[in-house]
Amino acid sequence: MTEEYSDLELIQLVKQNDSSAFSELVKRYRGRALGLAYSWVGNRHDAEDIAQEAFIRVYKGVKGFREIADFFTWFYRIVLNLCRDYYRKKKKMNLIHLGFYSQEETDAEHIALDKIDAGITKPSSGNNPAKTVINKELDGKIK
Repeated sequence: MTEEYSDLELIQLVKQNDSSAFSELVKRYRGRALGLAYSWVGNRHDAEDIAQEAFIRVYKGVKGFREIADFFTWFYRIVLNLCRDYYRKKKKMNLIHLGFYSQEETDAEHIALDKIDAGITKPSSGNNPAKTVINKELDGKIK
């Protein structure tokens, strides 16, 4: 029944609490949401989480949607913003800041951690005992 409606008509029905209209929007755009999210995050599980969150935001924010805009444009921006949020959170989790290092040492450590996260290099201990401890912890996390 709802397959014959345009996106704008479905939005109007969703605003009237029509759950089948919302299900149709999910059916129409789930693949695009997953594809877009996956192209950004490169992980199917995280892409599914992002797509699900995007639909939750659509459902909660549909009352504010203006019918003069294209639904997919609005939805695309929601997914894109969630991908950006994902990277901000991931970056915060990957950064280790040690107050007793100088800024140059901290910057070098961040670059090294980024290379380790990307699989480019393996941590090396060097002559610094603090770095040895950090690298042992990183080895454990990587394994």
